[in-house]
Amino acid sequence: MTVDTAFFRSQTSERIREEGREEGQVHGIALSVLRVLDRRDVRLSEEARQRVLGCDDQELLGQWLDHALTATGEAELFEEEAPGARWILSR
Repeated sequence: MTVDTAFFRSQTSERIREEGREEGQVHGIALSVLRVLDRRDVRLSEEARQRVLGCDDQELLGQWLDHALTATGEAELFEEEAPGARWILSR
């Protein structure tokens, strides 16, 4: 019995895998934001936790991760970044 594996080598299949990798990276950054805050004993409301976990903007999550290093509460975590500041995940 032979199995047709053409789909697994197709552009569609590769696009689906790439989307999955990107979603995994974004989720990993969100979890990192929460972990840093937890380790620093900075408590967030459930609404704020869901805001972090529901965010799919990699650059914004990167800003929040930077803020998590020094934030003492939700207001500082979600502060707007200074113009021109950027955080990019390298592959």
